[in-house]
Amino acid sequence: LSDNLSDFLISKDKDGEVMISTDALENTVKSTVNKFNDVRTSNVNVRVNNSNEPYMNCDVEVGVRDMSNVGGLGENIKNDIKTNLETLTGYKVKDINVKFLDLAKSTNKRVVCWTIFNPQMNKRR
Repeated sequence: LSDNLSDFLISKDKDGEVMISTDALENTVKSTVNKFNDVRTSNVNVRVNNSNEPYMNCDVEVGVRDMSNVGGLGENIKNDIKTNLETLTGYKVKDINVKFLDLAKSTNKRVVCWTIFNPQMNKRR
């Protein structure tokens, strides 16, 4: 267990505090992405901000073999990640960046093909 407080999302109230590790948040993102068919999670990075109103940002790299519908797939992945993280923590997810890697390429190099960013996520519900 890490001693670095930046590795935790911290929720405080009059009864005490709850600390959720970034590892737990990242595993939630991986589980969410892995529910999609033919998608492989490559890298996940969840950053927490423990300000007066805590929030999270998330970067995800996923590999796909079919790049024909990454726009729609990216929106679905992003929405599911946002829902699952906010349900788990009770805090907002401000930004989610999804990068697609083309697994069908014959080289051993990973190629970033698409980045999806939705500025609408910053708006409050």
